[in-house]
Amino acid sequence: MAAEEKPDHDHLAYLRLRAPRQHAAALDVPDLIEIDELFASNLALRSGYPEALAVFAAVARKNVFDAAVQYTRQYLPEVDQWLPKLSLESVVMAGHQPTLFHPGVWYKNFRLDALAKRFDALPINLVVDNDLLATPAIGCPKQGNDGPASVALLKMDQPTATLPHENRSIFDGTLFAAFGGNVADAIAPSVTNPLVDQLWPEVMAAKEILGDQSLGQVLAAGRHRLEWQLGLRTLEVPVSHVAGTVAFGSFAGRVLIDIEHFQAIYNRVLLRYRKEHGIRSSAHPVPELTRNGQWCESPFWVWSDDDPQRRALFVKTEEGHFYLSDLNRFEQSVDIGEFPQWWSDHVKRRHVCIAPRALTTTMFSRLLVSDLFIHGIGGAKYDQLTDQIINDFFGVRPPGYLTSTATFSLPTSTPRVTKQDISDQQQLLREYKFHPEKHAAQSSDTAALEEQKRLAIEELYSSDAKKLANDKIEALNHRLSATLQQKVAATESEIAQLKSQLRDSQVLHSREYSFALHPASIVEELKALAHR
Repeated sequence: MAAEEKPDHDHLAYLRLRAPRQHAAALDVPDLIEIDELFASNLALRSGYPEALAVFAAVARKNVFDAAVQYTRQYLPEVDQWLPKLSLESVVMAGHQPTLFHPGVWYKNFRLDALAKRFDALPINLVVDNDLLATPAIGCPKQGNDGPASVALLKMDQPTATLPHENRSIFDGTLFAAFGGNVADAIAPSVTNPLVDQLWPEVMAAKEILGDQSLGQVLAAGRHRLEWQLGLRTLEVPVSHVAGTVAFGSFAGRVLIDIEHFQAIYNRVLLRYRKEHGIRSSAHPVPELTRNGQWCESPFWVWSDDDPQRRALFVKTEEGHFYLSDLNRFEQSVDIGEFPQWWSDHVKRRHVCIAPRALTTTMFSRLLVSDLFIHGIGGAKYDQLTDQIINDFFGVRPPGYLTSTATFSLPTSTPRVTKQDISDQQQLLREYKFHPEKHAAQSSDTAALEEQKRLAIEELYSSDAKKLANDKIEALNHRLSATLQQKVAATESEIAQLKSQLRDSQVLHSREYSFALHPASIVEELKALAHR
């Protein structure tokens, strides 16, 4: 995977992406007309890889496919009936944390299924289990009878220390089992047929099959089982399993063997990104990689079962060896030539937990495994960094990605109010004050006043007596607006009402509530959007 001469291509230009405001609407960038062109372009890019990179990509694809099959069949044995129909000729991928995410995230899974069928490609969804889980709960809106709307926190397990998803077990089995019924009861005033009624039996079946697995894996497996019932056909694999493959170990070794060069590119690209996007925070979108003497911080995390707090993995090379450390309790020496197999043996068997950070995960997935990766808005923005790093470090132009999300609101009788609605009414008040002629009832008197104002405006721009002309305009505006007092009062009342409704609307119309709260009918809406 030696780097070739790098293409002259800049990927860091500001990218404006906004989730749709209206209910049951989707964002897809590039749009549906251009998706075929994007997929064909990516295939052409990959076919032009240098031979060594192309061979390695084929191995990585096979490793990830095998890991996905082995993992999925644990809780979804019917996948074996589908496998003969699959080919490794092309792959589409997506991914997210194993949570009960909002429908905009779930839309990516429907897009994954739809595009795999469209392109006759293998669909793989990454379960991002190396991210942190703070509180295992979802929010549920509550419409107050007399008071304001609020959000109730529905717990599926007792809170614990913040841990990576893969290390976060289920501690309160009774609370977890009751979660589905608790959610259905909580959302009953708004939704009579919530999707959680179909989801939770599948989650509990997955828990029974998987046994002592992490909370996140149980949730993801239950959701995946439900998706198969709904007609979606995909494979899933946790990032922890991908990270345990020999191919990923080789990829990590390629980064670590040249860590000083990688770190320089990473930090340079990051600083340029912040400048391009006007970001002042040193923590966004990601922190810089640091140095401590000979130790270089790498784009990987490390932790262990007896100390499951995620820490930065540092590396230095000496006399044909990698030295890996967290600069605290963990240190390991590995022969560079034996590193990929060591990585697979130790990471796969979880002797030590080494996991890629977000950029490294998508770098591996997009450069080596998939022909098209589906991001949400957040992932799409940070992967501009990934694009430029791939371009500068590996010397190839990265395959393009698709950005997909959707907006769905829960049913409510409360009118939707936005800050823009208030701004529009405030703009109307300004027009009543400064341009009353646009809104005054037409009469001979108002026509005469309008003519006088027109002449005063001409005088303002054509004479030296600007203050006198400006005073005339203000006086004429005052006389014209005197006829609009009822409209002014009505608009001021409308603004006051909108402001009082805004918070309730923001609570009740939020797109962030879990898909489990939504009516079961959302499935057909998601399918329709995904298969457009």
